[in-house]
Amino acid sequence: MVIAANGRLSHTPTPDWRCYSDTAAKGARRSLIYGGVSSPLLRFSSAEQIVIEWLTDANNVSAGGLGHRRWLLDPFLQRVAFGMVAGRDGGAFSRGAALRFVPAVGVAARTRADFVAWPIGDYPRRYYADDTLLSFTALPDRTRKFANRDVDYADAQVQISERGGRQLQVRNLSDDHEGFGVPNSLQFRVPRLQPEMIYIVPARWESAFPGSARWGRRSSGRRSSRSRPRAIATSRSLVCRMPSTCSPSASN
Repeated sequence: MVIAANGRLSHTPTPDWRCYSDTAAKGARRSLIYGGVSSPLLRFSSAEQIVIEWLTDANNVSAGGLGHRRWLLDPFLQRVAFGMVAGRDGGAFSRGAALRFVPAVGVAARTRADFVAWPIGDYPRRYYADDTLLSFTALPDRTRKFANRDVDYADAQVQISERGGRQLQVRNLSDDHEGFGVPNSLQFRVPRLQPEMIYIVPARWESAFPGSARWGRRSSGRRSSRSRPRAIATSRSLVCRMPSTCSPSASN
């Protein structure tokens, strides 16, 4: 509500904001937020449209950021709380929404796959935005979330091709192990994906677990003295197709 009441978007609202409260400030710090614009030209956004904007991260105020998507795609996610407010203030229309993630400890991933990719499979066109970053998360350990921070993308190479056709140029390849939302992330750009086209993405990664040469936090470079060095390599072929039909304002 504090976002809609002020027509401003921030994770750190201050006491001079209308409708400010300690609860509102805490919620803004710990949630995905949306809106923060007051204008007579605004249209009402449905809950689905708001979640789509978070998922695509096409309008993330941090250039190249995927902070919203990685929270939504976290396979260890258990519970969320969502709220939205929209209304008129004089001649202007304002809106605000927030999605709060409820922390869960000691839970297993809600997937049988050993990776999380976006987009993948027979993917709905309306949940995609052109020219956004594509992303991949390796998930070799589905019982311990932060063990998956030890996936090593140092030598990662990404190839994407149309089935039976040309190979697409991959740009802006980067990775991180920041651990919020998904525990690791490999992201990149390709030219605009075409509806009804099937894309093939061969994927290979290395992970480090007890007994691995890279056991321990990836950033520390330490190895467990308990075990003998070994590497775990995994490969998959990912397939994506978008049926014809979409269009996903600002999110933070």
